Amino acid sequence: MKKTKELHEILYDLRTAKGLKQIHIANLLGIRQQTYSTYEKGTSEIPSRFLVQLAQYYNVHTDYILGNTSALSSTMELNIPFTPEYTVGEFLAICMSLDEKSKHELYDYAKYLSQKS
Repeated sequence: MKKTKELHEILYDLRTAKGLKQIHIANLLGIRQQTYSTYEKGTSEIPSRFLVQLAQYYNVHTDYILGNTSALSSTMELNIPFTPEYTVGEFLAICMSLDEKSKHELYDYAKYLSQKS
């Protein structure tokens, strides 16, 4: 199975998607920020116990963090209702079909709505 991203890139992406600083994640793991930084740079190997903690924190599978799957969560979770009319999976399928510009616009709009409510 081909990996799409390296582990250190995925760690960076997960953290920055939540708008967090390295120090926040380092504190969560009980380590120094400099140590966590080496994991994100790919210059040190992150211990498996931290991968499990991060998967739980980010609510993703360890396979996602390891780059073995592009699915953030299991397919069963995609079948839960997003609204009474359609599921999370159906909504995500529409989102994934958008071009890059539209994806960014959708994300910005969703972020705006979440801050508004």
